[in-house]
Amino acid sequence: MAFYSPINGVVTQLGVREGAQVSPGMNLFNLVDLSSVWVTAEITEAQAGWIANGQLTEVRFPALPGRVFKGSVDYVYPELMAETRTLKARIVLDNPRLELKPQMYATVTITSGTKRDALLIPSEALIRTGTRSAVIVAEGEGHFRPADVTVGDETDGKVEIRSGLQEHQQVVASGQFLIDSEANLRGALGRLTPPENESPAGAMSGERSGDEHPAPSMKSMEGMSIKKEPSAGDAKTTPEKRR
Repeated sequence: MAFYSPINGVVTQLGVREGAQVSPGMNLFNLVDLSSVWVTAEITEAQAGWIANGQLTEVRFPALPGRVFKGSVDYVYPELMAETRTLKARIVLDNPRLELKPQMYATVTITSGTKRDALLIPSEALIRTGTRSAVIVAEGEGHFRPADVTVGDETDGKVEIRSGLQEHQQVVASGQFLIDSEANLRGALGRLTPPENESPAGAMSGERSGDEHPAPSMKSMEGMSIKKEPSAGDAKTTPEKRR
């Protein structure tokens, strides 16, 4: 007796052999149609708000170097995965040549469609204390000061600054923790020890807060200018100021 499948596909699992007995409800084989495949992408929690059905995607596979497969977001799962704090999105790709195989790894770029301008700094320039975010701003002539900032999206080694900085300001990209530590130390010493030939009261009125001070002698410090950068609103890359 011949049985015919209602769809074309590839048998991925065969549970019986010729002459074997079968019973109702028994799974005889699995048939998969690979002419169209699903790619499951995991989106970080910080980027979850960008993702929506219908967004265009580009998918690259290590097994197929140089190839780019275009598709779209077909379904966004309703909750984050507790273990990884990521959101799953399902992407549909056409696979007419059956090049894409189940269980392949892939890198996904999702175009969010949102465009705006953003100030960007290197992620390593940001100081996070748990309750606030700050950067060290170069004031010129060897002076620096900490500045509180409000951060936005972060990816690809860059972080968006939504408030607290202006375009073309200089920020310290490395060694800022040493500057911040010296600022705190100088401020503490200034409060405890009055300057020579000056009364304690005079020391209090002329005290320097330590927020602005000459740079310590460090060759490891590097400055970086803040600038606006355009972006196509790519969910995988940094949301670099969308216009």
